[in-house]
Amino acid sequence: MAALYERRTGPRTVSLPTTLAPGSHWNPVLPGHGPLPSIDRFVRSTAPVGPLPGADADIAYAPVWKLSRWLEHRQLTSERLTHIYLDRIARFDPKLRCVITLTPELALDQARRADRESPPANTEDRCTGSPGRQICSTRAGIRTTYGAEPFKDRVPTRDAASASPA
Repeated sequence: MAALYERRTGPRTVSLPTTLAPGSHWNPVLPGHGPLPSIDRFVRSTAPVGPLPGADADIAYAPVWKLSRWLEHRQLTSERLTHIYLDRIARFDPKLRCVITLTPELALDQARRADRESPPANTEDRCTGSPGRQICSTRAGIRTTYGAEPFKDRVPTRDAASASPA
């Protein structure tokens, strides 16, 4: 509907400051219902993880809880996992157009650093080596659009609090 309206009236001309971000608070509690139970920590699955698949596609579609266990037990390296997803992005993004700013060098650097850690640190709550960044602000100098047209040219001037160390 917005596209039809803009065809008749022209694009919106509201100027948005570069420090503005889309709303990020979501509360699933319906009015009149109590708060959700408070959980103070992430509880990992205790289900058996099984062997690491031989095919990259099977690894790519594995649930995160299995990936974290394979990383923890050094059956899978962060660098291999990052290469798997970079290859999939190269293959599918021309058709899907789902990545705004690809940072493969940064992703591989973070993956290699994670692989050098002994023992692996916080595999349950850390995401390293993510090659595509577009949904939230991350690093200064990397275009971040939040997946929204009004932010298409936004390049943060400072690292976000959520950015992993360089």
